[in-house]
Amino acid sequence: MCRNAFPSEEEEGVAIKEKFAQALRERGHPEDWYELSDKDIKLLEQEDSIMRSRIRSAAAQLVPQVYQFHNGPEHDAERAANMALARQALTDSRFTYAEPDKMEGHFQSTLITNVIHKAFFATPSSIGCIYQHALDPIPSPLIALATTAIHHVLSSYQDGEGRVPPFTNEKWAEYDAFVDAIEQFEQGAMARLWRAHRHRVFSRCL
Repeated sequence: MCRNAFPSEEEEGVAIKEKFAQALRERGHPEDWYELSDKDIKLLEQEDSIMRSRIRSAAAQLVPQVYQFHNGPEHDAERAANMALARQALTDSRFTYAEPDKMEGHFQSTLITNVIHKAFFATPSSIGCIYQHALDPIPSPLIALATTAIHHVLSSYQDGEGRVPPFTNEKWAEYDAFVDAIEQFEQGAMARLWRAHRHRVFSRCL
């Protein structure tokens, strides 16, 4: 998975070609074994968009359950309750913590794991079940993307209504900030512990 989850068309085409060349090398094929056609690239670009939609849908289903939001609020009290719940979850990115009251376990919340599971591992034919070798341990950019999707849904409740808009490249800035924060765990003394956590996420998703 490339670092930029919301690439331009040109960036996406370059990333697809680079990843395909890498896959050929890993399987012992020369890079000229198969040349991607424009049709191939277009199909892969569509799948990339589908993956983003899938993780957005997973977050849109799970977030209201976890935070007990009022869907389709009918009066001001329900809207006010939604606004308060969203504000509390978003303050200091509390929703990303395994123990938000203690601010411990950053980017280790059960909700992040559950969104990844629902989006990519829910059935035996899900992409995560088919391509397990590519997702063990769960890539950090995927954790960042799930976190961005959750943030996206929580933000939609800030006005009390919870109308979740499309998951577009306007979310790149938030995704990039989450990637930068997570990448700090991949360095120094935290690296081994973070890799172990990503492997646990994969195991829980299966």
